[in-house]
Amino acid sequence: MKQIFIVLILISLITTGYTGNPIENFPIDKLQEGPKLQQGTAAMKIQELKKKGFLHDMAKDSYHSKKMVKEAQLILRNMVEEIERNYPNLNQEQELAILKRSIENFNALSEKDNNDIDTLAREQIINEMERIITTSGFKTNITIIDKWRTW
Repeated sequence: MKQIFIVLILISLITTGYTGNPIENFPIDKLQEGPKLQQGTAAMKIQELKKKGFLHDMAKDSYHSKKMVKEAQLILRNMVEEIERNYPNLNQEQELAILKRSIENFNALSEKDNNDIDTLAREQIINEMERIITTSGFKTNITIIDKWRTW
């Protein structure tokens, strides 16, 4: 924390030229690149989610069936791909639609072959979904899924 504070002070001093006045020749076009870089960074983080995969702990344990874990991973991957296709132009209505579709897919998975999603799986799935929506910059809170979730 202390290091961050020192870095911020140094940046402030450098950009004001030690006089308190902003540097006159500071390239304005660099400031305009900021949002593009942030969008690019977020898009890269979304791609990283896909590469790293999901539900690693469930995949390692012998308690959950491999078939159920693979299907749950596919639902999460599809969620990320849908976000990726529409990024960065998602509005809150689209965010809710993506979340609802994913939850409905998990509801179907839970009902399929009496494949009830237990407490441990539920926690891991919700944590993964929260990681996805946080990384994607959703404004929607993960608790909204409780009104659609049957597991």
